[in-house]
Amino acid sequence: MIISIPPNGGLIPKLSDKMLPVGAALKAVNVDLRSGLVAPLKDLGSSVGEGDVSIYLDKDVWRTWPFDVDVVSSPVSQSRIIYTDGVLPKIRDVGLEYPLGIPRPTNAPLVSTTDLSNLGLTFTWNWFYEDSGGLQYDMHALAGAPVETVIGGTYTLNTIPPPVTAPSGAKFILWCSITDAKQNKLGHVIPSPSLSVEKTDAVVNGALLSAALVISGTTATFTFNWDSSNVTSFQTIRAYVYTYVRTWPSDGATDEGPPSDISAEIPVNPARGVILSELLAPPSGYGITAIRIYRTVSGVSGTAFIYVGEITLGDISSDTLIDLSVADGKVVATDTLTDTAIASSGPLRSIQYDPPPATLRGLRYHPGGFLVGFIGNSVYFSEPYQPHAWPSYSIACDYNVVGLGVVGQTVVVVTEGHSVMMTGNTPLSIGVTKVNNSLSGTAKRAVVETGYSVIYATPAGLVEQPGGQLITAQLYTKEQWQLLAPTTMQLAWSDNRLFIITKDHGMKILRMDGGVAELTETDDEVIGYFVSLATDTLYLSQLDSIYPWGNGEARTYTYQTKTYSYPIAVSPACYRLTAEAEGGVVVMSLYGDGVLYYCDTITSGDVRWLPTLPRAREWSVKVMGDCVIRELVVSDSVKLL
Repeated sequence: MIISIPPNGGLIPKLSDKMLPVGAALKAVNVDLRSGLVAPLKDLGSSVGEGDVSIYLDKDVWRTWPFDVDVVSSPVSQSRIIYTDGVLPKIRDVGLEYPLGIPRPTNAPLVSTTDLSNLGLTFTWNWFYEDSGGLQYDMHALAGAPVETVIGGTYTLNTIPPPVTAPSGAKFILWCSITDAKQNKLGHVIPSPSLSVEKTDAVVNGALLSAALVISGTTATFTFNWDSSNVTSFQTIRAYVYTYVRTWPSDGATDEGPPSDISAEIPVNPARGVILSELLAPPSGYGITAIRIYRTVSGVSGTAFIYVGEITLGDISSDTLIDLSVADGKVVATDTLTDTAIASSGPLRSIQYDPPPATLRGLRYHPGGFLVGFIGNSVYFSEPYQPHAWPSYSIACDYNVVGLGVVGQTVVVVTEGHSVMMTGNTPLSIGVTKVNNSLSGTAKRAVVETGYSVIYATPAGLVEQPGGQLITAQLYTKEQWQLLAPTTMQLAWSDNRLFIITKDHGMKILRMDGGVAELTETDDEVIGYFVSLATDTLYLSQLDSIYPWGNGEARTYTYQTKTYSYPIAVSPACYRLTAEAEGGVVVMSLYGDGVLYYCDTITSGDVRWLPTLPRAREWSVKVMGDCVIRELVVSDSVKLL
């Protein structure tokens, strides 16, 4: 007879001890077989924090929760994390935590017009004298400005400057140039009866202005011509909306929410501005720092809402809106900008940026820059690179969703029935494929991403997608698997190994190498875990603390070979242990026909004799220790050693 280690392999609980293949184990606890040798697993490292059900390493700070939470890093900032707990999705930055979504304002702005004096236009006044042939003399800037006698329409100059070089009979002409609130030049207005009236080119909100000049003694009256008979050539119809904006202090990035209802339409001519009132101040607790105003502007591609300006809350300031005030929790502002002034401003992009559903669960990140979650039988998708925005992107499944995993461009949806593959690089391009004859999932925390697949627990074992293989089919019967309580199971992937965390049966470690599954066990009792992708470190949460996996001293392992059967009864007589370290020691036990016949501490070295042992037809060897075994051979003949 001869029993040798190696070969050594993992557990196959499905098979009886006599039917195990050569190299398979009856027991493999706290043992590392990856090198082909029997080696001890390393123990947990020193505590790094207090343990809890859900844990997450947020930069250098451990976040913990006493309930099930799904956490992802923000796709737009590594300083922020996003998590769902089934109550309300939240986002967290350094020292700040808010609901993830930005609420929609609950009322539309109330709009009314105001006179040109409040419009924000700047008039620069000039004068010259003009003879009957149109020649101009004495061109000067006007000292001071005319008196505005009719708001937005008529300006009076009480004392006309005398001519200097102009000939007798030349006429005095008062004219102006106009700029808007953003210092855009809108043009010049030269009044009739000047022979240069055709040089008038001032355009305000699409209207080409004109003016008339009346001289009475030493007084000049300048009147803009707003021709009501042709009002449609310069009058615009506006509507307004506003949004709430959150600004992050860490990087200045902003989250903008969906717009309010649209205001009533209001006709506005170039002599009028618009007062916006009933702008409801945002609710507290969302980190909202500003209100943005948008209004309709018509162009060749249709009518769109264009950015007008932003009102900073707290100090109530704006660089484009004027006459700001706050009363009874409502903000009032005046829009004095022309269409020309905002022509290059951006459009409203957050029309569908609704907050995520409150009870969203199972949060995952898709490489297309969007987040994925589920409620009931529906899968939801955020706007790409806008994690706070969740438009009506959702897909319903035939069965309630259990959990999600992402591999490549595919979201693997594990349900209470068959699995569903949702593939696409944007939420609007997602295609759906049902995986027929696939097994149902058992637990959200028992769905894990490996980088090249998604593995999840089912009532019959572990399934890997894509492909649908039952990867534990050769290891467990369905009945054995059920004893591990897959409905309470957690799965973690680290260091190219699958960690199967059970509630009452310790932790299993499954290594898949070349299509062969190697199963071992540990005696760790775990309630939660976190995998650091930066260091590929697995952290285990126990009732008292969080520990890094495999950073401690060598554990004491137990490894027992399969039961070897012989045609006649035999008795082992000698052994040789070769340990990796000189003087390595293990406790060796020999079982004959299931009875412990020998147990003693043995030392690495030359061939050693055993005491006389009873004969048996079935023998198994068990070793316990913390040294690396390069070889252990037990035989009934020294010649075989």
